[in-house]
Amino acid sequence: MKLKLFQKDNEIIFERKNSLITLTFFEDYISVKGELKSGDFLFPLIAYESEEFILPLKNGKRVPTNDKIWKGYLEKKLDSSQGSSVFSMNLFSIKSNGKYVTYIYDNRYHNKVTYKDNILSFSHNFSKFLKIMR
Repeated sequence: MKLKLFQKDNEIIFERKNSLITLTFFEDYISVKGELKSGDFLFPLIAYESEEFILPLKNGKRVPTNDKIWKGYLEKKLDSSQGSSVFSMNLFSIKSNGKYVTYIYDNRYHNKVTYKDNILSFSHNFSKFLKIMR
């Protein structure tokens, strides 16, 4: 599988067989946009040394990553059947080494948020059917 890499101004573009991923760098954040013909795109995982998650569960919750009760709750709640629909807003944050990383996703549909082994992961499915509808 061949990966093509392009850089222009404040953007880096990765092109692969069926996908185009664009990273746009701003002063205080990075925008990641993906275009796939079909299939799943798993966003980068930044939870290995996380201290807490800020999750839009109802009015929002600070979830310490070392809390066993929360770990069990998240593993059950964020399973593949519920996906990101359990969130009240289309974002979540991870605190690691005293800094926050916030994921904001434009499309609220066909997303999957999972939690396992203290790793919060997010993926989006690019359906061929949805591409026709757009």
